Amino acid sequence: MVTTRDTNSWIRLLVTGIIAGMIAGAVMAMYAMIASVTFLGQGFFTPLYAIAVPLVGQQSLMSSMHGGAFYFVLGPAVLGLIIHMMWSALYGVIFGLIALWTHLRGLVAVIGGGPIGVELGQAFARLGSRVTIIEGLNLEAAGVTYTDKGIAVDAYLQTSTPNILAVGDVIGGYLFTHVAAYQAGVAVRNALVPIGKKKVDYRVVPWCTFTDPEVAHVGLTPEEAEQRHKQVRIVKFPWAEIDRAQAEHATTGFIKLILAGEKDEIVGAHMIGARAGELLGEISLAMQRRLRLSDILATIHVYPTMSTGIQQAAFEAYLEGAAVKNHRKIVRTLLSLRGR
Repeated sequence: MVTTRDTNSWIRLLVTGIIAGMIAGAVMAMYAMIASVTFLGQGFFTPLYAIAVPLVGQQSLMSSMHGGAFYFVLGPAVLGLIIHMMWSALYGVIFGLIALWTHLRGLVAVIGGGPIGVELGQAFARLGSRVTIIEGLNLEAAGVTYTDKGIAVDAYLQTSTPNILAVGDVIGGYLFTHVAAYQAGVAVRNALVPIGKKKVDYRVVPWCTFTDPEVAHVGLTPEEAEQRHKQVRIVKFPWAEIDRAQAEHATTGFIKLILAGEKDEIVGAHMIGARAGELLGEISLAMQRRLRLSDILATIHVYPTMSTGIQQAAFEAYLEGAAVKNHRKIVRTLLSLRGR
């Protein structure tokens, strides 16, 4: 049930959006006006130039600029300012009215389940609407089962109709472009080579939140690792210890490795730091191929790069591991025997 208070709050939000859109449009237009006045004589192309030329003529505009008579440009500049403000406000009005209408109705249907359709659906959902994404493919007639979470598929990405496969956001789960690309590769292989079909493997799925600094993740969290493994070790390495991070004054963050078992298998990694998402590839490969810490240590890394942080974290984990402790015991024993 929508109350008067809810309606008033949404109306205030709508008005705020319109005002914000007009301010943003004015700022962009003023920037274009300044750029035109400053650089037009040097052949710098701006949106304002395209507005001004048809009104006063290119030759008149250029001669006015060289002669210092800026009042010939002022008219088109003001016109450009108004157009930018109105255009930006129009976006705010359209989106705000739709959001208000869908809030009052409580339901909006988005036709099409591609990236744009899903993004619009998420935007409306965050505004309080209940969203249904409709593919428009008459899935019932094809015998394809689906729910509000997406199309149901098995481990081979087959739908309830075996000769129809589905990938990407429409099947729910990991809503990432890189996961959809991986699923597409598996689906194509299974469709073309039905003998010895391949299952999807979500054991190693990296993702990154592109904030500043970036937040990157792959594999298990410490809590999940402790539930699945008897022996878990966590190694945390500060981002500030990476030389490249120090050089770029981007020292905020850390690298956290989740290790399991006596062999210190990497079962998870969590990173916060500048370009952390770009460091996930090496860790993901190590996890996918079940490489050891020694494999990372033995790999030459370019210096100075952020990726050396992975090698440094692996070295830190190695120093704290059981192997080094055993080596130390052996060395101490040999030294004690030698002393005798």
